[in-house]
Amino acid sequence: MYELVAIFDPTAENEIREERIKALEKILEEKTTLSKPKEVWGRRKLAYPIKKKNEGIYILWTFEAEPTVIDIINNHIFYEELIIRKLIVVVDKKHSINKKETETKET
Repeated sequence: MYELVAIFDPTAENEIREERIKALEKILEEKTTLSKPKEVWGRRKLAYPIKKKNEGIYILWTFEAEPTVIDIINNHIFYEELIIRKLIVVVDKKHSINKKETETKET
């Protein structure tokens, strides 16, 4: 089980950004098993400037995949200029970034 958080450039046009998000989702749908729909966390302030940006649009995907697929996803993200930062982590249900899901399952 993996979680991918991508931070997109907020200054890009909405239509272009949505196209790039759909392209990334297409790769995730083809190569992985998405556990649930993406979560759009929206525009948030960055802790420090990245590529001269002080804000970013955060999106979270949760999926299951073979470890070899992570390299394919990383390669796609590396060449995507609208993604200013990304994080892919291996998670179990107890340590999910999505705290709402974890809290619901524990109660």
